[in-house]
Amino acid sequence: MIAAAATAVTRSPWPDFAVGVIMSLLFLSGSWSVYRQARSESVTARAEMST
Repeated sequence: MIAAAATAVTRSPWPDFAVGVIMSLLFLSGSWSVYRQARSESVTARAEMST
């Protein structure tokens, strides 16, 4: 909402762009966390299967 208001006041797309970048970084951070956890569980499961 703040970005929308800032965009309206300044007539510039940069506030919306900044929010988009922040949202993208949050998405990538969460995705990377899920990937690391899944990879760790996969390695553990393979190790248990081979013993």
